[in-house]
Amino acid sequence: MAETYVVNYDINVQSQQALNAFRQFQEATVQLQACMKPLEDFRRKVSSINTALNNMAKKAPVMNISTAKATEKLDAVLAKMERIHAMVRQMPPLNIAAAGAGTKKTASGGTSGQGTSGSNTVITGGGGTKGSGKAGTPAKAPAAGNVKTPVAFYGGGKGIPQNIGYRAFGQSMIDSGGVGAFSMMKGMGISYGIMGIGSLMGSAIKESVEYDNLMQTTRNILQTHDKYANFDERFKGMERTVRNVGVETKFTAAQVADASRFLAMAGFDVEGINKTIRPIADVALIGDTDLGATADVVTNIMTGYNIKPDEVRKAADILTMTFTKTNTELMDLAEAYKYSANLLNAGGISFEEATAGLGILGNVGMQGSQAGTTMRTIMANLVKPTKAQGKMWDKLGIERLDASGNVRALTDIFRDLSEAGVTLEDVYRMFHRTAAQGAMALVNNIEKWEEIE
Repeated sequence: MAETYVVNYDINVQSQQALNAFRQFQEATVQLQACMKPLEDFRRKVSSINTALNNMAKKAPVMNISTAKATEKLDAVLAKMERIHAMVRQMPPLNIAAAGAGTKKTASGGTSGQGTSGSNTVITGGGGTKGSGKAGTPAKAPAAGNVKTPVAFYGGGKGIPQNIGYRAFGQSMIDSGGVGAFSMMKGMGISYGIMGIGSLMGSAIKESVEYDNLMQTTRNILQTHDKYANFDERFKGMERTVRNVGVETKFTAAQVADASRFLAMAGFDVEGINKTIRPIADVALIGDTDLGATADVVTNIMTGYNIKPDEVRKAADILTMTFTKTNTELMDLAEAYKYSANLLNAGGISFEEATAGLGILGNVGMQGSQAGTTMRTIMANLVKPTKAQGKMWDKLGIERLDASGNVRALTDIFRDLSEAGVTLEDVYRMFHRTAAQGAMALVNNIEKWEEIE
């Protein structure tokens, strides 16, 4: 049978520790709030600064420069100068003369006398008397011929300025123009500013007129051979290209217009000029050459090598690579191609290896027409050698032509000659003396040639 038990518990709750903990927490919180106050103040200051900066960014500050005080001071200085000038003009003439012992000088309204000893200088002016000597000594009459004419500052005299104002103001033309010459100085700053603006405007107008004239000339030339439709619209688009090149490069719009004129004279149509004007400007920029002259010579090279406008960017890169990595310049390459472009192109020699070869010749001092003549002669000896030359090629076992009967790549031929160890005598027999020096340079520098190509 189940029994029931009664259990009594005495529970003693000690709340004091909990209360202490709560109190400590409150105290810590109060201290934390006190620490947060300066941080909150700092945050508000930063927010205020950011707001001010944002407002400044939204609206540009206005600077108000007042010149009233400076003008007032300048007017005061000019007034003082005017008074000084008036005083100078009102001064009576000063008579200065040196006299020896016993000399007497006189001037209107007064007498000057001196004693018997010493050398004295007499200065006299109107209305007064001044003398030097021992007291009570009577003045003696001057000896004949011993009286000198007074010398005046305004009257002149050797070694004495004509105008005492000259000492103070320099070459200001006071006597003829008065202090008006000084007043003119007040507006000189404005005058120079107006002159600068006028010069700038004149330059801009001159350049604008020059640009318009050149573009009109280009238009007239293009209309003679560009027969495609919508010429006016296409020409306006080309003008925009010309102006953009003038903005994006160091060349002016007039200089770019001049280059477009050369391209039009070379037979380029509107689209051709659009495609070539920027690459040509880049070549002129890197080569530091005149843009018009650059357009002229580059179009000559393009015509000689039958390079189309679509390929001008690549051709420009090849030219730039060569004259920056070898001892030659753009004008040297243009002169060399004047003598060799057509023959090299007809012989199937790529523009890359022909240009690089001209650069190698430039490294050994053969530049311009000499380099062009050398390359032309080498090409002629490869295409149609004499019997003696043909035997040398056969002896060395080097092929000049490929299976199709075309001349092999020049770098391949000269690589074979280098590996065969050709001598100077061999080279003379194969290329004659007119091209032997250049051919030997190409053999000895085949690695550099291939690198540039």
